[in-house]
Amino acid sequence: MDLTPKGEIQRFTKDIPVEKAVAMTLELRNIFVSFDTREVLAGVSCTLESGKITGLIGDNGAGKTTLLRIATTMLPPLRGDVLLDGQTLSHADVDRRAHIGALIETP
Repeated sequence: MDLTPKGEIQRFTKDIPVEKAVAMTLELRNIFVSFDTREVLAGVSCTLESGKITGLIGDNGAGKTTLLRIATTMLPPLRGDVLLDGQTLSHADVDRRAHIGALIETP
């Protein structure tokens, strides 16, 4: 992961046994997000694959929740792309969005 103004977001992945898993890839490319004049994410890119559990670790304000909201199309990025199996994903893609899940905990 790239450095953000508040610190680094680290990603860890663990394989999980999955029977009859549907192979899917969610890709975030060059994501930029700002709130007012504060840049929260700057050029973040990562690839998430089905059959794996992925967690994000970082300081408060590093952009973890924002990144998850973008990955699930709850929040559009200022710049960058969200792709599901190589195709651009938007909030309007209800059928394709049904294949994405995230546990977002707010304090």
